Amino acid sequence: MVTLHMPILSLILAAAAVSPDRPTSTITFSRAVANVEYTTDRLSPRPPGSVRRVPETSPEASNETWYGWIGRRLPEDVEAQKTDHFVPFAVQYAGGAAARAWCDTNFNGDLTDDPPLKLFGYPGADGTRSFLADLRWWSRLDGRDAPVERTLRVVLEPQTPA
Repeated sequence: MVTLHMPILSLILAAAAVSPDRPTSTITFSRAVANVEYTTDRLSPRPPGSVRRVPETSPEASNETWYGWIGRRLPEDVEAQKTDHFVPFAVQYAGGAAARAWCDTNFNGDLTDDPPLKLFGYPGADGTRSFLADLRWWSRLDGRDAPVERTLRVVLEPQTPA
């Protein structure tokens, strides 16, 4: 079994781009989970600028819907510091804990056409929930298109009273 970390991803993509005219070897990989903290950020009461439509929430919950984003890019995808490849998500809180979540996994800026995500508990942190975002897209590597798949866990801490 091989555990892959994100910096090795470009090597895998390079291997996938090998010309069929060259001799090749078969390497078998198996899926593995690596919990790597990618980023920590605050949620906002306003959706990111790339969001065109937000999920409907009940009037009493409208002030408890928060928004964030997931970085989706490889070094060759976009210039450093640009956020046009980021994936927005929305979280509705109830009683201080995340109760519903949506993520724009089809990258069209519309959170209403993505089904609500399953929320999971998070070990060792009372009231903390998480969801998994399955992201798939094409990237360029050495002038060739290569598929990229990432499943990222987003951890949602409970709200704290103001």
